[in-house]
Amino acid sequence: FIKLSQALSEPSTSVTEQKISIVQKFISSIDAVPKKFHKAEIIYLSNNNIKSLNGIQQFRKLKSLSVANNEVFLCFIASHYSIHQDHDPNTVQHLQELTWLEVVNLSGNPVCKLPDYYESMVASLPNLKSLDGKVSYLHGGHSLMLMHLMGRRFRMKIDKNAK
Repeated sequence: FIKLSQALSEPSTSVTEQKISIVQKFISSIDAVPKKFHKAEIIYLSNNNIKSLNGIQQFRKLKSLSVANNEVFLCFIASHYSIHQDHDPNTVQHLQELTWLEVVNLSGNPVCKLPDYYESMVASLPNLKSLDGKVSYLHGGHSLMLMHLMGRRFRMKIDKNAK
């Protein structure tokens, strides 16, 4: 297992200062990276071994994040979910610090199995336009999230506090 900074130090055609794409390279953590990468707007870290998104907040310009098929477990309300010692209870807070974030893909992570996962993420991250490939529309000052949950018909989640 390696840290993100180690993977970034290896020569790659999939990494620029604006876009980081390091997929299926056994990355286990997002540690401090060289400042030249802090401006990255797109990050693909799918199919690795990431358990926590701690460190993602260093990418202040991030618009699109894919960490699909990792080991990410979020905790929305600590008292409602048991937390394994490897899980980071501040993961949602790390994402909330990224004010430009519009697209997040967490599919294939343990978090997706939690009750009300989609609703909690949309409520926590009101600027989202897409979560796990499902589209969120802004309409009349309300954030509408169309989603298909567990074989049910499409539902709309309305967040009246969205600006």
